[in-house]
Amino acid sequence: CLVDLKMPIMDGLTAVKRYLQDGHVKRPVVFIAVTASISEEMREECFQAGMSGYIVKPVNLQELDTLIRRHLK
Repeated sequence: CLVDLKMPIMDGLTAVKRYLQDGHVKRPVVFIAVTASISEEMREECFQAGMSGYIVKPVNLQELDTLIRRHLK
């Protein structure tokens, strides 16, 4: 699931945390953060929130394909 970190109503980190806490997960879900830039602090926050990875905008389709394939194995 691609999750933009900057959404209008709720940021992506909060959305993923709530999704995981509310017991909606019936099977393993891979959350990939999408962001314009990422600092080491933000990277850590992503992983602590339950993200499996991240990709920086503008999204390079080859990098996205590699990231998705890594998590589908």
